[in-house]
Amino acid sequence: MKVQSQIYIHSHSNDNGAITICTATLNTDSSLPPSSAILRSSSSSMAAVREGHLSPVEAAFKKLPDSLSARENLKFITSKPHVAGTPGDYEMAMFVKGKLESYGIPKVHVHEVPAGITYPIERSLEVRAKNGTLLHKAGLAEPILPSDHTSNTWWRNHTLGGYSPSGKATGSLVYANFGLREDFQVLRSKGINVTGMIVLVRYGKCHRGLKAKNAVEFGAAGLLIYSDPQQDGYTQGEAYPNGPWRPKLGVQRGSLQYMSLCEGDPGRHYLPGGSQEACGYDETDLIPTIPVLPISWGDAVPLLNRLEGPPAPSTFTGTLSLTNGYRLGPTAEGVQIHLRVLNNRTVTPIWNVIGIIPGKDYQDEEKDSTVLIGNHRDAWVYGAADPNSGTAQMLEVAAGLGYLYQNFTVRCNESLQNRSDNNNAKCLWRPKRTIYICSWDGEEHGLIGSVAWGELNRKLLNGNIVAYLNVDTGVTGPKFYSGGTPSLAPALMEVLKHVKDPNTGKDINSLWDKQLYKLGGGSDFTVFLQHYAIPCVDMWFGTPSGAKYGAYHSVYDSFDWMSTQGDPGFHYHKAMAQIWGLLLLRMADAEIVALNHKFQAWSIKDSVVELKSIAKEQYGLNLNSMTGMKELEKAVDSFQHAADYIQEQIDTSTFSSVDEINDKLMNTERKFLVNNGMKGRKWFRHLLLAPGLYTGYGSEIFPAVMGALREHLEQSNSTEVNGQLHETASRISLAAKFLHSANGESGQVGVAYWLLTLQVGLVSVVIGLCSWLYCKFRDRIRANEDSLFHDTSEASNPNGYGSVQGAESISNLDPEPVELDHVGCDNFNDISLVDAEENDQGECADQGRCQNGKKREQEISGLDDLVYED
Repeated sequence: MKVQSQIYIHSHSNDNGAITICTATLNTDSSLPPSSAILRSSSSSMAAVREGHLSPVEAAFKKLPDSLSARENLKFITSKPHVAGTPGDYEMAMFVKGKLESYGIPKVHVHEVPAGITYPIERSLEVRAKNGTLLHKAGLAEPILPSDHTSNTWWRNHTLGGYSPSGKATGSLVYANFGLREDFQVLRSKGINVTGMIVLVRYGKCHRGLKAKNAVEFGAAGLLIYSDPQQDGYTQGEAYPNGPWRPKLGVQRGSLQYMSLCEGDPGRHYLPGGSQEACGYDETDLIPTIPVLPISWGDAVPLLNRLEGPPAPSTFTGTLSLTNGYRLGPTAEGVQIHLRVLNNRTVTPIWNVIGIIPGKDYQDEEKDSTVLIGNHRDAWVYGAADPNSGTAQMLEVAAGLGYLYQNFTVRCNESLQNRSDNNNAKCLWRPKRTIYICSWDGEEHGLIGSVAWGELNRKLLNGNIVAYLNVDTGVTGPKFYSGGTPSLAPALMEVLKHVKDPNTGKDINSLWDKQLYKLGGGSDFTVFLQHYAIPCVDMWFGTPSGAKYGAYHSVYDSFDWMSTQGDPGFHYHKAMAQIWGLLLLRMADAEIVALNHKFQAWSIKDSVVELKSIAKEQYGLNLNSMTGMKELEKAVDSFQHAADYIQEQIDTSTFSSVDEINDKLMNTERKFLVNNGMKGRKWFRHLLLAPGLYTGYGSEIFPAVMGALREHLEQSNSTEVNGQLHETASRISLAAKFLHSANGESGQVGVAYWLLTLQVGLVSVVIGLCSWLYCKFRDRIRANEDSLFHDTSEASNPNGYGSVQGAESISNLDPEPVELDHVGCDNFNDISLVDAEENDQGECADQGRCQNGKKREQEISGLDDLVYED
C-alpha cells in the first residue's frame, strides 16, 4: 500500500498575506503529478511540441509584446488625470476601446455602469489654542516638482478619502498606530478614551476603510491617516524625485469603503434592491459616518509633536524624528484639532471596456468555456504604476492576440472551420476557449466596475469559466510576485520558465522567491474568486523589499516616475505582457484544462492544521474534540484522494471524455461556494478564504469558521463553531464527490475509483480486525499479569487503556513520521505551495515543514516535457 507524500501549504500569513513556496518529499512514492497533467494533444494530425517547449502559437505570441509600444501607450494614458467618472476617464476608456479595435479584436464594446463616486471640494486642518488662536495650519498640498512634468494639476491640492462624508470635527488629538482594533484597545487599556476625539493613524497593516470603521466604532469624531516613512518613505531609500520612495508631502489617497463587509459600489445603483440585495447592508453601513482625510508625513509631524500623554509602545513607533518621540496623546489641555472636509458624492457613469475573442464553441452556450484577463484603468490621479502599467501591458497582450487572430495560421482539424487555403489545409488560429479582455473602471473607489459587471453577468460567470487572470499594478520594481488559486500554480510555473528577467537574463521562474500569495481582496479578481469561486491569479513586478512603492496613490504616480524610477526601459512591462499572454494561451488552448486540484488539496489540508492552532491559541478552543472537525478532516482526505485519482487518470490518459474531465476541472472550485454567503458577509461566498474581516486586503482561511470563533470569544458559545465546521466539511466533501465522479461513476474513472476505494476499505477492515484480535489477546495477557500486582478496577483505570476502546483510540493516532529524503526551499523545480511565517529572506520560517526532495525533483522535472498542440 502506497504512503503518499504530502505537500504542506502553510497558512501562517505574514504582513503581505504571502504563501511561501518550498517543498519536501517523503521517502515514499510521491503523489506529485507529472506535468503531462497540464496539457495534452488529442489529435495526431496536429503538430505537438516536446514537453517544456512553447507551442507554435505561444512562441509566435512571445515575440510580439514591445517595450516601446508599452511606453507610448502609457505616456498617453498618463497625460491627464483620469479619476473614475471624469472626462479624462471617459477619454481613456475610448482610447482603450479604439486600441482593441485597431489590434483586430473581433468584438469590443463599452459597458456603462451608474456608480456612486466621491469628489473633493475643500478641506482644511488646523491646530488652535483654547482661546481660538491659530497654532498651525496644514498645507494639505503636494508641491509641484520641476522634474515631474504633470505634477502641476488641480488634484495636487485636492487630496481625499473616497466615501468620506462631508463634515467638521473638533477635538483633542490621539495617536492610534495602524488603526487596528487591537491598537484602539491598547489606548483603552492606557485609560485613553477616544470618544469625541480626532484620531491620527498611519498607513499599513489593514485597509484604510477598516481604520475608519474602527475609529467610528470606538467613538472618534474624525480620522487622519498619514504615510510614515517607515512604510514607504526615506526609511526605504531615496525619496522622489531622487529615488522611488514617498516624498515628505506626498499623500496616499484611497477608498474608505468597508471592503471586508461587501465589495463593489456601496449604493449598488444598478440593482433594483440596492446594497441590501447584494450585501445585506444599507449603503450607510458600508462607509464611514465621520470625516476622514489622508495627509502626508510632512503634515503629520506638527500634529505628532503636540501629543502629550504616555510614550507609545515600541510597536506604535515609526521612523519620524519627533520632539518627544511617538506619544499616545492627547494634546495639551485646550489644544484642539479642527478638521473640515467638504466632498461631493454623486452618481455618475463609469465605463468598462470589454474585448472578446470567440472560441470554437462561442455560439454554443452549453459547450463554450471562457478565460478572462483584466486590469482596471481608472486612477487616483495619473496612475502610471497603479494601474496603468498593467493597462499598457494588457494592451500589449491584446495586440499580440489580435495579430494571431488576424494572421497566424495553424494546421486545421475538424473543429476549425476558418480555412484560409483548402489546398494546404491551413487555418487562421482560433482559441479553443473564448477570451475576454476587460478594462475595468471604478476600481479605486471599491472595485465598482468589475463587481457590477460580475453581478450583471451571472449567467456567463455561473457557466464554464476556466480562470480569471489579473494584473493591477503591473510594474514598480524588478521582483516578480504572484498570488492565486493553488490549482493554477503548475501552469504559472511552467510559463515563467519561458520569460527572461530583463536585468539578469535568467528565466523568471528561477528568480521567483517561492511565495504565492493567498488572495483576499483589494483588486478586480475579488468578484470572480470570492463571489463565484473562479480560479484566479494576480501578478506584478514589485520592489525587492516588498514595500509599497512610494508614489502609490499620489500625484507623483506619473509617467516621469515610471520612466525614471519604476521601469526606465519599460523592459519589465514587456516581460509581464509575455507572462500574462502565455498564461492566457495555456488556459485558453490546452486540450485538458490547465488546473491541478492536487495543489488545492494540499493547501486545504495545511489550512486545517493552521485553523486548529488559531482556535487553540487565540480562542481557547480544542477543535479536535468537535464532531465538525472530524468531518472536516475526513472531507479534506476525500478531496485529496479524489484530486490524486483524477490527476492519475489525466496523466495516464485513461479517461473516456475530454469534455467531462474539463467540466470537473473547471467547476470543482465552485463547490466551495455557499449560496447565501457567510454570516454577516453574504456577498462573500467562498468557504475556503475571504478578505480578513479586520484587515481587508489579506486573506483569512475558513472565514465562516473564523467568524464563529470570533462569536465564541464574545459569547462563549462553541455550537456555531461546530456548525460551521460541518458546513465547510460538507462543501469540501461535495467538491470531492464532484471531482472523482468525472466521466460518470459508471465510467472508467468512477468504477476504478470505487474499486480502489473498496480494496482500501477491505484492507482496512482486515487490518482493523487483526489489530482488535491482537489487542484483545495482549490485554488478556496484561490483565493476568497486572492482576498479580495492580488494582484493575475502573477507578484506577479511568481512560480504559488496554481495552478495545483504548485500542481503537490508539489506532487513530498519527503514524510515526516518515524520514525525509531531503529538505530545503532553494529549488523551485518542484513546486508546491507553502504559507510560511514572515521571513525577510523569502524562505520558509519553519524549514522542518518545507517539502523538497529528490523524488519530487525527478517527477516535477516532467514539467519540462509538456505536450501542447497548435
